[in-house]
Amino acid sequence: MLRLLEFEPLLVMSRNHPLAQKEEITAEDLSDYIELIHGDTDDEYSAHRHIERGLLAQTPNKRIYLYERGSQGDILANVKGTYMWVSNMPETVLRAGNLMMRSCPSRKVINRDILIYRRGHIFSNDEKTFLECIRKRIETLERKEG
Repeated sequence: MLRLLEFEPLLVMSRNHPLAQKEEITAEDLSDYIELIHGDTDDEYSAHRHIERGLLAQTPNKRIYLYERGSQGDILANVKGTYMWVSNMPETVLRAGNLMMRSCPSRKVINRDILIYRRGHIFSNDEKTFLECIRKRIETLERKEG
């Protein structure tokens, strides 16, 4: 296993969202709003489902499950009071969709992006090049955040 990136999920919402003016949002602040969740992780065998089960209890019961990821930006921008948990998104994408991100320090979660491979695997030159591209992109993102 190779750890690639660790991050705290952020809230993404419309710039017109009722909570948009708050710098930091609490889990309690979200109770009156609608959470968007990727429904394709909602099966009994999904590791995501087991990890999120406790977190779902901390957030409101108002949820929309999305099975087509391309529509999430449209829903966030056009359905009042919707939000979604995401990794950091580029500012250009946020501006294009009239979206913004906010932190929620009361939700103590760390996400990890990892690469799992068989013990003893010898990486090909193409795999090494791909991993190097990923590492460089992560370094670029970390410099922009820091």
